[in-house]
Amino acid sequence: MADFSHAINLIRKYEGFNEKAYADPTTGTEPYTLGYGTQFYPDSAPVKKGQCCTKEKALEYLFHELNIIDGQLSKLNLGLDDYMRQALISFIHSVGWEAFLYSRVIDCIEHEDLRAATEEIGQWIFDPDYQVIGGLLDRRREEVQLFLQET
Repeated sequence: MADFSHAINLIRKYEGFNEKAYADPTTGTEPYTLGYGTQFYPDSAPVKKGQCCTKEKALEYLFHELNIIDGQLSKLNLGLDDYMRQALISFIHSVGWEAFLYSRVIDCIEHEDLRAATEEIGQWIFDPDYQVIGGLLDRRREEVQLFLQET
């Protein structure tokens, strides 16, 4: 089994635990989220309004999600060390796989420009109205520190 301890600690710290599903803050509707940021169950069913989970189940869902992200990340063959991989897993869990794919982070890593990669990660701190979200600012700082741990 893969070690996701650093990623899990970051995600738990910044996502927090929500026993009951809550609506997207922007739309007030779908997608619904519960646990530590889970929007889909392991069987791919979406989280729905009013659903609940325990902390134990939330960790199970989170570990499932991180395994999927890790598998997708591995297919990119970016030559990541363990700290970089876990930092990116936390980042991807936060922004989503598609947003990550269309960011410049991958290009920067492929060109071995880690400074540019961390600058790009640091840009993902805004809400839809381009206001800085304080928690995201702190999360990105910690993800960048973890990403650069071995360098």
